[in-house]
Amino acid sequence: MKTIAIKLSRPEPFMVTWEMLKKCNLDCTYCESTRHDNDTELPSAEELKSTFDFVRKYVDLYNSKRLENTKTNINFTGGEPTINNAFWELLEYIEKFPNFELGLTTNGTWGPNFTEKVVKHFKHVTISWHAEADKKLRDRSIENILELHKQGLVS
Repeated sequence: MKTIAIKLSRPEPFMVTWEMLKKCNLDCTYCESTRHDNDTELPSAEELKSTFDFVRKYVDLYNSKRLENTKTNINFTGGEPTINNAFWELLEYIEKFPNFELGLTTNGTWGPNFTEKVVKHFKHVTISWHAEADKKLRDRSIENILELHKQGLVS
């Protein structure tokens, strides 16, 4: 059988949820062991780019058969994606492919020097609240939420 076109009744974008790592800068008691592991090595920029290339090729093939062209949404989650310096390099790499819109699920505890990067790369951000976190990290999360709200990335 040959596929000529994929016509969806609702042509929403193709969506990818990418659980990048299980490592996190927090260690909450309520986080399941299947979702959290601070012993695993962080993936390198090359590994992340290679994975993105695989996803991109799959998405390009899928979208090539659609009647409507839409952007593809990738939502990064973890663990905590922002703790991996290679993550920021991956985002720069993805910028070369304009048919992707990026989202981030994070605990929002990154330092002030990363807020600009978050605003630059992401169309939407979900920040999860971690009541068990150290007060300094909770305060940083609130500061980041307020700044992203000003930028229109969180409501």
